Amino acid sequence: MKYFFFLFIFLNIIKFTFQFIKTKPNSVITIFAINDIYVPYISILIESIIQNAKQKRPYEIFILTTKISLKNQEILKNQIKNDKRFSIDIIDVSKLIKNKKLKIYSHLSIETYFRFFIFDLFPEVKKVLYLDSDIIINSDIADLYDINIEGKYLAAAKDIDIAGLIIFEKDKHEYIKKVIGYEGKDEYFQAGVIIFNIQEIKKKISTDNLFKIAQKRRWNWMDQDVLNYVFKGNVLYLKQQWNCIMNWKNLIGGMERMDILRLAPKQLFNEYSEARKNPFIIHYAGNQKPWTDPKADFSDYFWKYAKNSIYLNQIIKQNKKKIKKKLNKLLNKISKIHSFLVLFIILFFSFI
Repeated sequence: MKYFFFLFIFLNIIKFTFQFIKTKPNSVITIFAINDIYVPYISILIESIIQNAKQKRPYEIFILTTKISLKNQEILKNQIKNDKRFSIDIIDVSKLIKNKKLKIYSHLSIETYFRFFIFDLFPEVKKVLYLDSDIIINSDIADLYDINIEGKYLAAAKDIDIAGLIIFEKDKHEYIKKVIGYEGKDEYFQAGVIIFNIQEIKKKISTDNLFKIAQKRRWNWMDQDVLNYVFKGNVLYLKQQWNCIMNWKNLIGGMERMDILRLAPKQLFNEYSEARKNPFIIHYAGNQKPWTDPKADFSDYFWKYAKNSIYLNQIIKQNKKKIKKKLNKLLNKISKIHSFLVLFIILFFSFI
């Protein structure tokens, strides 16, 4: 009897340590990784999923986080309470991420690495769908989830942005070739929309080893590079419709992202151009977002679902603050240029 007691305690410790997540049969399992700041945008993303869900099966949503306020948790759960197909679970990964020294830069945050925990948290699940939080759904995600990825590590769309960038900047091509290990110009995948084949991945690599690889050098595109480096060669490429990235506008020198995308291999660019006419998933990848720039590319899809959101006023207020900040920056710059011109004119005429 004593041995059974210790066995019971041991099994419960293991269960607590690894936080195995139970899922329902035949469910569409979708995973996000966010912080409290991003809750308003994930709420709108979830609304777009609900409104496009056509099947009667369960749609299970799991949110990986280190902290989401109780108020925001309640709002998210209330959002799906009238649709019995949907459930939302918040998973605290604070203990898992603790002491992990990871490099963060650009517009990204620590949450981008949380997807590495999926393989430990859902060890008995066949596959899961991971989505970035700056996304809007324009189709039923069950259709994406049901794509057959048997024998593949994952399914993801080719990253047309990188495919164009490595032509635009030769050093990026060298990096993709020598560091990531791709010979071709359109093999690198975009990690914002991924179907992970958990059982195949578990045979290949552990979560601990993924983090070790992430920590061993400075990766240009952080965890996305790590995923490409580790799983290259056994990826099912999704249609561009399933991860249709926005066109950045007003880049340095008056360029647009589209100028870079056009440099990608012709077949890939043509597929992307067609996908823009009827995107299944819109991805606001990069610095420009529809909530900070209402005129951003594809912003109408975002505001379609945001207009009835409980967070609408909050988003508008934040938007005004950011626009005001940008305007003040611009005015300061203009003021400095003006001061410089005045000084230049004074000095010029003093030497005449």
